[in-house]
Amino acid sequence: GRIEVHAPPHTRTTITLPRTFLNEISTTGRGRLVLRIADPRGRIVLEREFDVFEGESEFPKDGGPLAISEEGTLAGTAVRIRGDRFELSFDRSSGALRTAVADGAPALLEWPRLHVLARTEAMAPRPARNSFRCEGVDVTATPTGGARVVLRGRFGDFPGSVAAEISKEGVVSATTHVVNDGPDLDARELGMAMTLPLSATHLSWWRASDGRVFPDDHIGRPRGAAEAFPAVSSMFLRIPRVGPPTWTSALDPSPMGCDDFRSTKRSLAWAMLTDPTGGGVRIDAGNQQHVRACVEDDRVRLCVLDWSGGSAVGLGEWQHNYGNGRPLKHGATIDASVTFTLLAPEGRR
Repeated sequence: GRIEVHAPPHTRTTITLPRTFLNEISTTGRGRLVLRIADPRGRIVLEREFDVFEGESEFPKDGGPLAISEEGTLAGTAVRIRGDRFELSFDRSSGALRTAVADGAPALLEWPRLHVLARTEAMAPRPARNSFRCEGVDVTATPTGGARVVLRGRFGDFPGSVAAEISKEGVVSATTHVVNDGPDLDARELGMAMTLPLSATHLSWWRASDGRVFPDDHIGRPRGAAEAFPAVSSMFLRIPRVGPPTWTSALDPSPMGCDDFRSTKRSLAWAMLTDPTGGGVRIDAGNQQHVRACVEDDRVRLCVLDWSGGSAVGLGEWQHNYGNGRPLKHGATIDASVTFTLLAPEGRR
């Protein structure tokens, strides 16, 4: 639908949307309202875009109390946490995540933990993947029927812990509290990261519009979806290309995923990283956290960031625009958090 309002220059006016107009937006699934202001000649002088309804929202179904048990295996003792539609298990000795499945389908490979990307180490996030030295695994039941998991130890240069509250519905709220026991550094990214199977190559996200209008293929758009390896461009990772590209820069291919997939999505309400069946994880970012995905050699890394900013190069223009990152001094305390839900394949929900 369309509503046209006329007002003299330098005056204020109010536009009231009729209920039938809002119902049309709701039933058609288009939750966007575009405001265009034109001069007397009909030339557009201002364009703004707003969300009339919130984006996709999925709430897990209520389940019974979680079952917590210890079981001996050939690889050692494991602590199991079982819900109606998901299961987690941790190695009692190493603290490693053994199992993370939703309705029997694998969802996670590594439990969330600290993620620090130093300004001078763009391809080497800290702590290193296998650097965790476990000092204790505590799993207890909560009064609401959920479970609390605390992993204590040293994550590379960062001694501390990761504590997670797991609800009986399958919502996980994890926090990390560590101390920088290493050298001073400037962090471009600071938050928590988890890893998923290599099949998790579909990223979707949503945030409330702030009025700015983005092209449909802009990597900073407030809502959208991206495949790590779009068919139109990813084939040229294996074969030479002749002539100019036939796709937009957002789909430029890379072994880590195309530009659209691996670019940072800022201040999101939620994000989902899933495989072709729809299984994976949903991040509830609270309209504040930033999300970045990246395909690694044998898994996909998903970073949920409380801080993202800073230039990785020493050029004055870049430093002026993006800064040098957040300073982390030796002995500094670092806190980060993430809230997520394991997603079962769509056919099993």
